[in-house]
Amino acid sequence: MYEALDKPGGMLAVGIPPYRLPRRFVEQAVEEVKALGVEVRLGVRVGEQVPLPELMADYDAVLLAAGAHAPLRLSVPGEDAEGVVHGLPFMHEVNAGGTGERRDTLPQIEGKRVLVVGGGHTAIDCARSSVRLGAKAVEMVCLETKESMPADPHEVAEAEREGIVIHPTRAVGQVVTKDGRVSGVECLNVDSFEFTPDGELNLETESGSEHILEAEVVIVAIGQRPALGPLFNEGLEETGRGTVAVDPATLVAGRPGLFAAGDCVTGPLNVVDAVAAGRRAAVAMDRYLRGDTGSTGPVLSAAEGLTTGGKKESPLSPLPPADLSLDTLDRRLAGDESEEIPRHPMPTLPPEERLDLYREVELGYTEEQARLDAQRCYQCGFNVFIEAERCTLCNKCVEVCPQKCLEIIAFDRVENGDELPGMEIAREWLDGGAVFIDETLCTRCDKCVEVCPPQCMRMSTFTR
Repeated sequence: MYEALDKPGGMLAVGIPPYRLPRRFVEQAVEEVKALGVEVRLGVRVGEQVPLPELMADYDAVLLAAGAHAPLRLSVPGEDAEGVVHGLPFMHEVNAGGTGERRDTLPQIEGKRVLVVGGGHTAIDCARSSVRLGAKAVEMVCLETKESMPADPHEVAEAEREGIVIHPTRAVGQVVTKDGRVSGVECLNVDSFEFTPDGELNLETESGSEHILEAEVVIVAIGQRPALGPLFNEGLEETGRGTVAVDPATLVAGRPGLFAAGDCVTGPLNVVDAVAAGRRAAVAMDRYLRGDTGSTGPVLSAAEGLTTGGKKESPLSPLPPADLSLDTLDRRLAGDESEEIPRHPMPTLPPEERLDLYREVELGYTEEQARLDAQRCYQCGFNVFIEAERCTLCNKCVEVCPQKCLEIIAFDRVENGDELPGMEIAREWLDGGAVFIDETLCTRCDKCVEVCPPQCMRMSTFTR
């Protein structure tokens, strides 16, 4: 694994603040990867120290998973003034303890008025980190309404609990300076805005709505894109959004043996999406190395998993299965409040105890709270339906079912079979056997539907 940074972990290590993701978990994950035999080479930027053609010659398969580390600019007057910093370099410095190679990009925060431009995850992280770095006051401006901010609503609520003031539906016209240093930001009220498929902003603002928000430090966190300039000169195809173009079915990036996945393909998403992209890339490369070129479908569905060749016993005690039977769901759909289990809020530190950058805010559930939350039903109304006349009893659904709730049974094991709805259609099917579903175990994972060769199974909502 070639890593341009001086530490492994990518955005987990340098992009997410430690009060949200304690570093011990990142270090543990890295050590687990190394224990598999992976060699990690730090401080090596592919395309500069190591040319891409050289890697392609040395390895049978190469995966580009370089993330999106180049911050987007506002491109307004005053953006280069002293006291203006961009979100990702700022978070890199925060996570490096202010000792990294970009030390000059981390302004003095303590005792200053900080204004963050942006409404996404990075913007929220910059604002909440500024509180912990001793800022006198922290405010945010964003194009969106507070309800439609890209950041998680939970993170927005926690930011406000920490005293951060959010100014929604505002656009930045210019950074106001005094003697070459930032003194505020000129904002305009937003009437409407939209982004084109290529990421260009179409913005309409209210005429005459210009107003100044005072600030001594401005952090611009409006998004980021891949920093892959040299690699695009070596044969990679660039999309209009500055990401890597790949075949969506195989993740191949322009030439055999070269794959790309993650934020450098999709643009910045979240950690779960990045992990899922890595899993899909692993399957894609495995197919390629085995010469499996006949499949044109997705390399890994959302519900599909990977096997590692060995089974590791979990230290956790298994939970009893939740009751997801049709009778139980009927009662819930009918409004039986006794079946309702409300979502348990995540316990957090009180705001006055959050000034330590390294102290985790979310305290986690107790075992009792976790078990209770795991039994909640989202009342989605989904259930598996089988078109009997098309089923070939191939057993594929039984093989993939993780809950072992599917079974092919003989008709003589079906109680009251003559009373089943649609018996005139299902009789021939049942005489040869039938697919039985134990709905008290089924978690509606959809895997049986995905593998069904005659496509006779479907996952659909139902009402009674």
